[in-house]
Amino acid sequence: MKRTKYNRWGLLLLLIPAFLFTACDDDDDNDVVVDVMTPTEFLQEAAAIDTFEIVTANLALENSTQQEVREFAQLMLQEHTMTRAQLRTEARERGISLQMNMSQERETIRARLQNQTGTPFDKDFANVQVQAHEDAILFYEQARDQLRDQDLKTLADQILLRLRDHLQDAQQLKTFTDEL
Repeated sequence: MKRTKYNRWGLLLLLIPAFLFTACDDDDDNDVVVDVMTPTEFLQEAAAIDTFEIVTANLALENSTQQEVREFAQLMLQEHTMTRAQLRTEARERGISLQMNMSQERETIRARLQNQTGTPFDKDFANVQVQAHEDAILFYEQARDQLRDQDLKTLADQILLRLRDHLQDAQQLKTFTDEL
């Protein structure tokens, strides 16, 4: 009788770890989760990026005293106005209404820049442009990987190439303004 009782307990003790091991196995090797960015998410954030660039470029044209800063701002104004027009066309084709709003973080930066002029503005603007373009590149790389809409993926790739050029220009501008 005792032997049977111990055999049952032994069997139970052997089964508990096996049960716990399989119950805790949450490693689903067959389940691949891929984040997907919707066309609306892409177009809204891309439009917000362009809006920020256009607004800050206009501030640079008003508040900067340096020709180099003004030339960079003019380039950003032209490039991001063109990109925004492309985004509007893509949104219209998909029946998406674009909001041209900036995030609270971008609005705070805009307000800070708006209250500066001269060299303090130029230095802050250059720093903001480097960071903004680094952030934009990360967003567009993510979009390129997560979008399923092939036309928007192609657009994201095209814009990404220009953003990389903008980042190089912004970094050169920062080097220039650091010496002021």
